[in-house]
Amino acid sequence: VVDTAGGLVVETCSGITALVLCFFVGPRTKEGDEADPARAILHIIGGALLWVGWLAFNGGSAYTTGARASMTMLNTFLAGSAGSLGWFITAAMCDMGLQHVNSTFHLVGGAISGLVAATPSSGYVSPL
Repeated sequence: VVDTAGGLVVETCSGITALVLCFFVGPRTKEGDEADPARAILHIIGGALLWVGWLAFNGGSAYTTGARASMTMLNTFLAGSAGSLGWFITAAMCDMGLQHVNSTFHLVGGAISGLVAATPSSGYVSPL
């Protein structure tokens, strides 16, 4: 198995951990204000921090500063961008318009999904 940044191990462990924690924590007991502007800002800040960390994580897995590390980081960036755009467009189409879409949640969630999907192969595929 060719795996650039240990994505198979990292994503499997984090997914199983999240599933177990969701089982033990359970659903929310009190709903918050979904239109709170601070929530949108925190989504963006958290997503940006994850994205920058992901670039370093995948780029550092090349163990070099050459073309392979650059290609790995470019693939990671493009995957995050494509995931963000794809999730946002899908959410807008499924909700039949942008008035019901929490855009920051969908943009950040899509970016993280794209980054997760690209982690194992980011060092071995061409961005073209």
